[in-house]
Amino acid sequence: MSLPSARAHRSRPVACLLAALAALGALGALAALAAAPLGPLAGDASASDAPAPAVRSAPDAPDRPRLEVIRGGPGEGRHLSFDGTPVLLIGDSVTQGWVESGESFDQEAWIRALATRGIRALLLWAFIAPDDGRDDRLGYDAPEMLPWERAGARRWDLRRHNEAYFERLRALCRLAEEKRILVIITVFDGWTKTRFPAHPFNESNGGPLRDRSRFVDLADAGREMPEAFDPRWSPAEQNQYFQERLAARLIEATRGLGNVLFELFNEGEWYDREKRRRHEIHFLAFFRARSKSLLVSNADHIPGADFRREARADVLSHHRPNWSVSSRASESFEHFRREFEASPPKPLLFSEPVPEFRAAGADEVEAMTRLLWGTALAGSGFLVQNDASFGFDAKARIASRSKLRDLMLDREGACSRFFHSLGVEWTSMRPDPGAASTGVAMARRGQEYVVYSDGGASFTVDLEGFGGVAFEGRFYDPRAGDLLPALAVSGGGAAQPIVKPDARDWVLWLRRRAEMAEPR
Repeated sequence: MSLPSARAHRSRPVACLLAALAALGALGALAALAAAPLGPLAGDASASDAPAPAVRSAPDAPDRPRLEVIRGGPGEGRHLSFDGTPVLLIGDSVTQGWVESGESFDQEAWIRALATRGIRALLLWAFIAPDDGRDDRLGYDAPEMLPWERAGARRWDLRRHNEAYFERLRALCRLAEEKRILVIITVFDGWTKTRFPAHPFNESNGGPLRDRSRFVDLADAGREMPEAFDPRWSPAEQNQYFQERLAARLIEATRGLGNVLFELFNEGEWYDREKRRRHEIHFLAFFRARSKSLLVSNADHIPGADFRREARADVLSHHRPNWSVSSRASESFEHFRREFEASPPKPLLFSEPVPEFRAAGADEVEAMTRLLWGTALAGSGFLVQNDASFGFDAKARIASRSKLRDLMLDREGACSRFFHSLGVEWTSMRPDPGAASTGVAMARRGQEYVVYSDGGASFTVDLEGFGGVAFEGRFYDPRAGDLLPALAVSGGGAAQPIVKPDARDWVLWLRRRAEMAEPR
């Protein structure tokens, strides 16, 4: 006999309840809980204009969220603000390290390390399939902590959430909020790509799936599953149900905290592209119906989809361009400059530079520094995929590389403080490769410039058309985060020469003399 569908399961109990409650005048209240469409998909004619679906109760949050996309004025549509002040997502990503090490990961030490350096953002994955000690970054069988209760050796009960996990997650987010650090939680997919044999959604481990490609299979991408589980459901129905329950629990665990963003999915280009797209749209609607937290779509890993026009995708994240120790700042600058200029505007985030930073040598630190500044001067946020931060688990093998890890954190902090502590009006500037001979610059011509130089003893700045205007420049050390004494620069030349303190990488901050203020 065929199994009842999710829609059939929903309709029978709801119909009975509606009939019973109609006499009590509660019909309208219950109708809001009935199955409601999630709205059109991206690519449909009305996708970008569709309102968030009224499928559950309204989010319990202030009328104006603490973290939001800037609407009106400088940076409109392209940047974020936190408590009314522009914020650029510069920070550290531990990807799955927080989950894999469980309670052995010292999350308080990690957040302290970020806060003392002025780092404003972190990223972690909600879950990962265990690797049973084979992860060479850890070097031991770490006590992973997943969102579900265990049901035996390498088995999970996806119907029972692990309360200790969610308490620990909330504690991390709360401490980060106290330190004014924004937390990006990547929700799906636990790395089915290479870890499906140990994945909680694998049928062998208590899940509903027999094949890794089925993780993005939803029974009905246009509707939600009922909140009550039915064991007679198909694998696709169970898969959708368990994913929705995880999403709802993450929302609940972070409710009331104004510093949380959700990146819905990590990569996933190995899935069927249409199913992957529909999965993203479904969960954008699911989250938006319940939460005012900003939502991030890993747009460069969803082939054939234009998430710029999806209204519920607040921020677009990319994992490109790939980098190596020989990468220049111009590589990431050019990529994100093009994205910055695209329409309609969206805030951008380089959420996972590939390959990961493993602190294998000082040349990695220097290359990642160049990538960081090139991205930031293109108006995009940047998170170091910092595998060395797995070392906040003192038992982890990679903890032996803490010196280079901390050096990389110093570089993250120096960049973050430049944008958040000196009074740089970065939301009023645009990426402008022609403003300097280095090709890596943002500017509001005639008013303010920020230039990155990753080689040579000098460079030029284009100040043509501003003859007689006095500018004041300050070199900023991207290693230590120090401002050097001011230097006078005269406008008027298309190639005004600037001599650097030395041939290492330097940042020049240049403003009209009347507008140059002492750092805050």
